[in-house]
Amino acid sequence: KLRILDNIINMSSSDAENGTASEDISVEYKGEEISIGFNAKYILEMINQLDDDKIMLKFNNSSSPMIASDSSNSNLQYILMPMRV
Repeated sequence: KLRILDNIINMSSSDAENGTASEDISVEYKGEEISIGFNAKYILEMINQLDDDKIMLKFNNSSSPMIASDSSNSNLQYILMPMRV
């Protein structure tokens, strides 16, 4: 689950076998708070394909897909559908 706030993304995960984890990441973001859930496996696959140190994530709201891209290949975009959490 991602919780996007002003200049922070809080990433949290919960699993019955492995417990819970939470991490805050500094980002450039100004806007309304968004809470959105994704399958962690799909996020890792997407991030491993992006080459830059900085990636751009675009959100409309908590029920719309996320679009991810990096500047090394402007023609490549990843689209990730959210899960209900």
